[in-house]
Formats: sequence, C-alpha cells, structure tokens
Amino acid sequence: MAECLVCKNKMDWLVSFPNGRSVYKCRRCGLRSLLPLAEEEERKSFYDRDEYYKEEIADLHNDLVYSYRVDAPIIKLYRKHIKNLIFLKAAPARLLEIGCARGVFLDLAKKNEYEVSGIEMNSYAVNYAKEKFGLNVEKKSIEELDTKACLFDIIVALDVIEHLLNPKLLLEKSRGLLKPGGILLIGTPNSRSLINWVAESAALLTNSSYYYPLYRFYGKAVEHLNIFNPYNLDILAKEFYFQKIKSYLYNIPLNNMCNVNILQRLMIGILSTNPYEFVSIFKKTD
Repeated sequence: MAECLVCKNKMDWLVSFPNGRSVYKCRRCGLRSLLPLAEEEERKSFYDRDEYYKEEIADLHNDLVYSYRVDAPIIKLYRKHIKNLIFLKAAPARLLEIGCARGVFLDLAKKNEYEVSGIEMNSYAVNYAKEKFGLNVEKKSIEELDTKACLFDIIVALDVIEHLLNPKLLLEKSRGLLKPGGILLIGTPNSRSLINWVAESAALLTNSSYYYPLYRFYGKAVEHLNIFNPYNLDILAKEFYFQKIKSYLYNIPLNNMCNVNILQRLMIGILSTNPYEFVSIFKKTD
C-alpha cells in the first residue's frame, strides 16, 4: 500500500488510467499521488521537447500563445501575485523563479524593479526568455541548484511542485537559497477544488471508464505527480521551517481547450470558472 509523503499515512486507490498509473489519496491529509512514478531521465526528456511549450501548453489554455496580451487571464493573475510580493518585500530585491517557462512572469517582475533570474528545463523556453525578454535564465533542473549561499529575497514556483518526483526538494532548495526572512511563493492545483471533486467522482462512479477530466487534471497522467491542498502543503512547508503568511485560490480559464469534443469543452469550461488552484506564500524562519 502506498504511503503519503507528507504525513506518512496510508493511501487508498482512487482510479486507474490506461497508461498503467493510478491515483491514490491519503486518508489523513488528502494528498493525491500518481503512481508508479516515471524514471527521472524519462521525465527530463519529456519536458525538454519544443512541442511541450509550442503545442501542448497552448492546447491546454491557448491564451498563453499571446503571452503578453495585457488583458489575458494569465497576465492578470501574474500581476496579482506580484502585487502580493510587493506588499511583503518590495524592490529592490533578488527574485528567483524555479520553472520560469518562457519568462513572462519574470519580465513582469523585472518591470516592477525586481532583480530577476530563473531556471527552466526546456531549451526552447529558455531561449525564448533570453531572446524575447533579455532575461537571466539558465537551463537547469531544481536538482542542480547550488544552495551553498543564501542569495535570494524571493523564490517563486508556479505550477512546479506537482511535477516533481520529490516535492520536498523544492522546500529544501528554497530554504538554502533564501536569505533570512525570505519569501517563498508556491502556486499549484488544489485537490479540494470543485473540478477535481467532479473529475474524481466521475471516474469512481464509472469504475475508471470516464476518466478524461481527471486525466487532464493530472497532465495526461504523466506530468502531475502530487496534487496538494493548502492544508497539506502547509504541513510540508513547516517541516522545512517555513511559516505560512497568506493563501488564496485562483484559476486559469480552460475554456479555450483544443482537441476535445463539445461536451468535454463545455463541462471543463464551466467547472474551471471555479478556482482550481491555490497560492501559498511562506516566510523562511530561523
């Protein structure tokens, strides 16, 4: 039986996908885990494909194709995150984004006078961030981060922790890289959201026959390995001496999804108007 990585309690099977992976739920804290895990090399090669950002991310919410349209939902959301960061630690301050994608959030932070840098595993995205925005971005995995010195005032990880084979590594590396009193902002899907509840219920009631919505919630049953909620992420953060300052819900509209039928598009579009992700902001304590 699977064991929860947060509270070490037993996990129950929920649903299985055609690729041989299954979703398990912790009886105590509600963490969802996708098992068995893929090999690290398999995952690195999966993310370092041009198609990942050129096609697959655009397929999920194609407003990202227009990455800097000021009225795009993703831009409004990024501005909200930055507003919260300014309130806690205004510029000048050093900000690192882990998994910075094409650098849109970093460029917005730079325009707010932060000294920014980022790491990203996808070569296409790294080159885009450098050429389009002139950003200091390195092609590097979280495992390769050097934590010998406390270099940053703020670390941001949006839609990253759910992709990691070892989510604790994000907290561990962030603690080593942050200055005393530094701020860590994590954004990730919420296992307590309405869209996840409906997707799980549909899969359970049909004995895994109607798994499509949940399949997308888990990144085609490949990408999203652990789905947290504000409660269990707080437990994990405390293990690394982070104190939660603030948490809020948000969503990125998915009604632009491509390659789905009309019923799937309608259902996911309606459900995604309800917040299905959350941000937790933590402060590094002594």
